[in-house]
Amino acid sequence: MYLLAIAAQGMAGLAFAMGGVSGNIEFAVLPIQVAAAIAAGRRWMSVALIGATVIGAFLGQALSRPIAASLGVHMAWPVWFVVLFDGCAAALGLIIGYGMVRRWTYGRVVAMASGLAMTGIVLAAVWAWPQWLERAALAYQDAVSLKFAEQQGENGEIATRMFQWLLLEHWGDVGLGMVFCWVVLMFCFCVSMTARWVQTRLPGQGIQGGFSQMRPPEWLVWAAILAVGLWYADVRWPEWGLRPFVWNTAVALALIYWLNGTAIALFAFRIWQLPTIVVLALFLVLMAYAGRLLPLSIGLFDTWFDFRRKLEIWKAARDQARNSGGDA
Repeated sequence: MYLLAIAAQGMAGLAFAMGGVSGNIEFAVLPIQVAAAIAAGRRWMSVALIGATVIGAFLGQALSRPIAASLGVHMAWPVWFVVLFDGCAAALGLIIGYGMVRRWTYGRVVAMASGLAMTGIVLAAVWAWPQWLERAALAYQDAVSLKFAEQQGENGEIATRMFQWLLLEHWGDVGLGMVFCWVVLMFCFCVSMTARWVQTRLPGQGIQGGFSQMRPPEWLVWAAILAVGLWYADVRWPEWGLRPFVWNTAVALALIYWLNGTAIALFAFRIWQLPTIVVLALFLVLMAYAGRLLPLSIGLFDTWFDFRRKLEIWKAARDQARNSGGDA
């Protein structure tokens, strides 16, 4: 059983390493088993899993480099960086598992893991800035090679211009913010899966709350207000060089409040006790027609209105009315 889990972790490290640094999907998968081992009190197992990840990542790079060279594909990151990246991604399961043991809140676990991951990513991007921009340029070339403009007409031309604006012209301004978005989303998935495993196999243990209860601290709104002020300063005085800091911060804050709005919507669906199929349908409609602006607005204004508390008050009143009707 343990050997099978270690082998599976090594295969996951190998698979991710064959793709280089695979868009931060590693953060969604590699920490899960490590965190579960810590939550179950098997520290030796967590060390073995991290070691298996490193070995698998090295083997994956050793296999993929000759194949990439024969196909004429350039790999932007060196072998040691990919191996280190995957190893650190798996090691972040230690903090997730520790949070499970200490019964932290869901939001705190996600924040701690995401914060540590982004600290490493920012340091790596600053240290290897040319490779960071080169990776974006390669991604743009891949997008153009799909020939969006030829295959999809006007929509394809819009997509091509969007890729050019993002990956060639402004990647330094928004790249880290977008990576932050992916990192947080991946850790939300990772923590949710780990929490489900712990609650199933270790009753009474695990984190407090879930995704629908995750709420950013109220003081964060001051960071949003400051970002708006700095945005104006960047427009008024572009020579100050504020754009990379302001735009990346704005993207990150938008994701945080968007997640809060999405969590509130899921919290409301649960309070209303809707069937799962109805919840799924409503969620898909929300994402399709108001997937960006509405959750973002709800998440931001939740700072002042605390929508979850209002929903809980409504639920208490509803339950009281039902009980009163039953007693009558």
